[in-house]
This record gives sequence, C-alpha cells and structure tokens, in this order.
Amino acid sequence: MRLAKAMLVFCIICIGFSIPVRAQELLMPKAEIVDTTNHIYTYMEMECDLAELAAYYKDNMACISIGTSLDSRTIWEVVIGNPQAPKAIIIEAAVHGREWMNSWMLMKQIEELMQNWETPIAEGVKLGDVFEQCAVYVIPMVNPDGVMISQGGIGSIQIEALRANLYQMKGALNPTRWKANAAGVDINRNFITGWGSKQSVIAPASECYGGVFPFSEPETMAVANAFAQRKFDIAVSYHSMEGAIYWHVGQSGELLDKTAALALEVRQITGYVLGEQSPLKGLDYNWMIMEQNTPTVLIETGTVACPLPYSQWQEIWMRNKDLIKQLACIIAVKW
Repeated sequence: MRLAKAMLVFCIICIGFSIPVRAQELLMPKAEIVDTTNHIYTYMEMECDLAELAAYYKDNMACISIGTSLDSRTIWEVVIGNPQAPKAIIIEAAVHGREWMNSWMLMKQIEELMQNWETPIAEGVKLGDVFEQCAVYVIPMVNPDGVMISQGGIGSIQIEALRANLYQMKGALNPTRWKANAAGVDINRNFITGWGSKQSVIAPASECYGGVFPFSEPETMAVANAFAQRKFDIAVSYHSMEGAIYWHVGQSGELLDKTAALALEVRQITGYVLGEQSPLKGLDYNWMIMEQNTPTVLIETGTVACPLPYSQWQEIWMRNKDLIKQLACIIAVKW
C-alpha cells in the first residue's frame, strides 16, 4: 500500500530526487553508452549499445530476439524490470526505416532509466520499484533493414537477391526516404486490421505497399510474437512526422474509454496534440487496439520531413524523455 501511494504521488506531482554524487558515480558506467551527439544512429551502433547496457545493468534489463529481418538482422526487444510483473507496457519504434531517430530516443531513455534505477522518487520508494510492478518491453527498431536502406542506401543490404529487387522498385532513386522493409513492403500497412482497404500502391515500393497478405513479413510477425508472449496493459507506437497523438480508430466501450485516457496521459507527458479519428488500414496500432484489445497510442514526433535532421533531436528528446518512466508509474498504480 505504501508503495502504491508513494508512486501515485510521483505520478501526480512528478517530483524528481537526485542521489548523492558519490553514490551516483558508483552506479554509473565510466562514460555514457548511448551517444547523442550529432551523427547517424545505426542498427550496428544500437546493437553495441544494447550489449553494453545489458551487460552493465543485467539485474534490471535483458535483451531478447523476437525475430529476424529479411536481410538477417536480429529484431531486439528490451525487457525493463520484472518480466513477471503484474502489469506491462510495450513500446516500439522505427516501423518505418526513415524514422530511426525514435529508436535513438528510446535507447537514451533506457540508459537514463538504468542510471537512475536507485534514485528515490518518494519516501521509501526507488525508481526501480516501479518496474517490479510494471515491466516495460521496448522494440527500439522494428525494421532494421529499412533503417539500413534509409541511412546507407540499397547497397547496404547484404543479400544479393534482395538488393537486385530493391533497385527496380519505385523510390529506389531516393533511398533516404525509404519506409518499407527489404522486400518493399511497408510494415505499417501489413497488419490484418483494415489490411488492403486503403492500399493505393499495388507493387513493392519504398512506401505504402501492404504486401501480398497480412503478416507476410518477418518484421510484422516479430511484433505479433511479442504480443503472443504476454498480455500488455497499454502499447505505444512511435512514428514521425506530425507532432500528434493518434488513438481513435472506431473502438467502443471500455476500450475506447481506456484508450482516450491513455491519450490524455501521453498528451500531458509530451505536449503533442490529439489527432482525429482515423480509418483502419492495416496499421500497427489498428491491430493492437482492435485485435489485441490493448489501449494504444501512435505518437508522431518531429515537425519536418523524414529522415529527421539532428536539429529536431532536442525538442523530441525533451518532449519524450520521461515517457517510459511516467507511463510505467501510471500503469503500475492507476490502471
């Protein structure tokens, strides 16, 4: 009871406390792991960061594979806190290749949570105690092949047959704008809920092609695998670029009420505006809400065309840096 009350106070007033410098130095690595200086944050760098974080903070987080991309890259899921916690949140990013800045932002959030695990947040309660009650599952880069194409061009794809096909697709001349995977399937059109209903692209391309059937792609199945492992209380899908929160897709009853409540909480945390109701068209959060019965918000970060320039980083970071921490506290206590 004391834990629940203390965390509720934290949720309401969001007061942070710092631990003494000497103790903090003992808890932290010698240097920051996730580098947020101006550069391109790649899949390879993310993998290295995950390995370091998981090794140093092995008691508080773990990394597991939930699938493999078409070009043989592991799709990683980070489990923060107690996997047997009574409540759980799932957060994903980089479903679209060109939206990799959100992966970077989530990775930095993970590091800061680890660094502040022992930080008191209320009397007798540490930050890490929240994650005993509510585990958080993060898929920082759902579509690593798409990220590779956006950052390094089609030549960054390892498998020759995939490369050859990609060069023939619409959008191949401007790979920095690539949204799809290495087969030219837009993962965010490949979920079953509303699949094909708004499909204007009928062949593999850099964006908007939904595939030959729902869940045809390993990246989509990786997300489905994560949901098959346990029930999530809420879900968050990060995208770019509008600076808005989408949540209403025609759900009703208690699910509508809970999703609306979640959207309001996320608006309070991030300051993004609430978007209007949108149609079902095979999107990730369409499926999470309507098929998985999970209150879900889609957060659009950024205000200019993707891939977002580094000039967007500071605002995105400041808006979102506390999202995991605050949502975990809210779900642990109030949900």
